[in-house]
Amino acid sequence: MKTINYWVYYIDSTKFFIDADVFKSVSIPEHTTLIDSDSGDVIDDFKRKSINVPYKNHHVYIGKIQKQLPSKDGNGIRTIDKVCIFFPSKVCKDYFKGITKQDFYDVLDFLRSKGYLDFDSAHKVFANTYLKDTDITTNICVPKNERIDIREWFELLHDSLFNGVKSDCLLFPKKGSKSSKNGFGLQTYTRENNSITKPFIKFYDKSIEILIEKNKSLYEILPEEIKQELSSNFVLRFEITLKDIKFFQRYDISNRLEDVLLINQQRWQEIADQFMKYNFEPKLRPRDTSKMTPIELSLALKDEVMASYGATVNDIKATYVRSEDDKLTRFRMNRLFEKITAYRTKQQDDGSQLMSSFKRLIKFNKWFNL
Repeated sequence: MKTINYWVYYIDSTKFFIDADVFKSVSIPEHTTLIDSDSGDVIDDFKRKSINVPYKNHHVYIGKIQKQLPSKDGNGIRTIDKVCIFFPSKVCKDYFKGITKQDFYDVLDFLRSKGYLDFDSAHKVFANTYLKDTDITTNICVPKNERIDIREWFELLHDSLFNGVKSDCLLFPKKGSKSSKNGFGLQTYTRENNSITKPFIKFYDKSIEILIEKNKSLYEILPEEIKQELSSNFVLRFEITLKDIKFFQRYDISNRLEDVLLINQQRWQEIADQFMKYNFEPKLRPRDTSKMTPIELSLALKDEVMASYGATVNDIKATYVRSEDDKLTRFRMNRLFEKITAYRTKQQDDGSQLMSSFKRLIKFNKWFNL
């Protein structure tokens, strides 16, 4: 019986780049040639200018790119021809397992049958394929009765914890909206404007999204067991995008397809965690803690107690910065949170008695079941 593998990261879509001289021949009309800079920027018009080839229930896009680089002797410019192929997991053998080595081979064989490419060895092509604009995704199974909890978590991330400009964090549908025909979700930045420290992430309701009109042909070919699983559960999808070579270098991984397919799940989870931290982990500014009021000291003790019970920095921040407060109040409460957190950090560094004071007091609280 086929089921969805939850919390397994895989390639959902990507652009594959291969040097043209890896092939015996490349037959792509010149009008599809694009100019790519060495920066690895997203090629916004790739789909529009490339050849759109119907394949299975979707399409494969193929184009030719000329990459201009300084010549090796430093005099002039040299040009490297590259083939760029794009396809999503919608055309793969198993949609919920993403793009595999065999899926890549299948697409290569298909493009050869159409006369666009010719090659002696598919493995040679595979070994010389590099990635950009790579969407990595996983699916999370949530009981349907916890949908409201997830929605409230998204609102907390959006309203109180996002590190960037609020307009760069999209909550959909908007808070208070009754429309949810496409489900709900959360997104930071966009695939086009993201950066390493401002990375694109997206959560959305896969159980509903897969039913919309544009996915109709995909849904129809899913195994019945998968359809039942989507119907019975709230399947939450989480996506991150490795935009260019700088992202791969930041996380010390290769952008060669063969290497990417060998990355273990623990490493993918570590990368996903870092994407979340860049977006939502509090960035604490230095604050003067030389003068602490009694109420501030009490709050510091309260926060230390929360931390001792496993509360994270975000959990603690959420007790200060509330979405229902106005902008000025949120600003002031954020400053208070930063000051108290700075004090707690300093006390921990100095070996303070903050927790020992708590431990002395808590035994007395037990006398009265407090």
